[in-house]
Amino acid sequence: MMVGALQRMLQALQPEIDLTWLRAVYQHLKVTAKPSRDKRRAVVPAKDLYDLGIALMESADADTDHPFFAASAYRDGLITSVLAAAPVRLANLSAIEIGRHLTCRDGEYWLEFAEEETKNGAHILLPLPEHLAPYIDRYLRHHREILLRRTKGAQTPTRALWVNKQGIKMDSSAIRAQIESRTRKAFGHKLWPHLFRDCAATSIAIEDPEHLALGADLLAHDLATLKRYYNQADMLQTGRVYQRHMLELKREAARAARKDKHPNRGGRHNDSPAF
Repeated sequence: MMVGALQRMLQALQPEIDLTWLRAVYQHLKVTAKPSRDKRRAVVPAKDLYDLGIALMESADADTDHPFFAASAYRDGLITSVLAAAPVRLANLSAIEIGRHLTCRDGEYWLEFAEEETKNGAHILLPLPEHLAPYIDRYLRHHREILLRRTKGAQTPTRALWVNKQGIKMDSSAIRAQIESRTRKAFGHKLWPHLFRDCAATSIAIEDPEHLALGADLLAHDLATLKRYYNQADMLQTGRVYQRHMLELKREAARAARKDKHPNRGGRHNDSPAF
C-alpha cells in the first residue's frame, strides 16, 4: 500500500512522467504480499459485535453516577452496533453528520453517502436496524448532549454524530482506538474497524450462503472482490469441523481409557452368574 501511495504521489507531482513500471511493481506486490495480520483468527460473528454494542449502551445507561463516562461508553457502544449493522469504511464512519449522512425517515434511521464521498465512487444508502432506533434516539437526545456541554468557548456545536471528550468531532484515529479497546476487552483480541467488513461477509457466508451476493451490496463491492478479500468462511468452517471432530475423538479415547481401567463399571461382575 505504501508503494501504491508513492506511485499516486509521484503521478500528482509530475504527471508527465511514465510510471508504468511502478504501477506494475505495485500490482505485483498487491497480489503476492502476505497480510501483516491474520484476519481469520480475529474474525467474530457480526451478531456478537452488534450485541457488544447493545451491552455497552445498556450498561452505560445504568450508570447514573458518572454521566460523562457513561456518555462516552454509550457512544462507543453505538459506534460498535452501527458499524456491525452497516460496515462502512472508517473514513465514512467518522464523517457521519446528523441530517446529512444520518437521517430519520418515518422512525427509521438511514445512512447515506454520495459517490464522491466513498472510496470506490459507489453511492451508499443503508437502513439501520429498527431495533437500533431507540438507542440512536437516546444517544442524540441525552448522551451526545452531555458530551457537547464540554465544548469550550462560543464554538458552534458540531453536526458530527460522534463527539469526543472535548465536545468536538471525533477523528478517525480516536474512533479506531475506542473500537480496538472495547473489542479487546470483550473478545480477548482487538478488532479494527475495517475488519467489521470481513466479519459481515463471513457471517453472511456462514449463516446464509445463498445470499452472499447481498454482502457485495452491503460492502459496495463486486462479488469477486468480496470473495477474495472478505470471506473467511471456508477456512473458519473447515477449522470448526476439524476441531469438533478432534474433540469427539478425544472424548471417545477418554471413554475407552475409563472402560479399560474399570472394565466392570456399570456392568455385572465377571464372577456373577449369567441369567
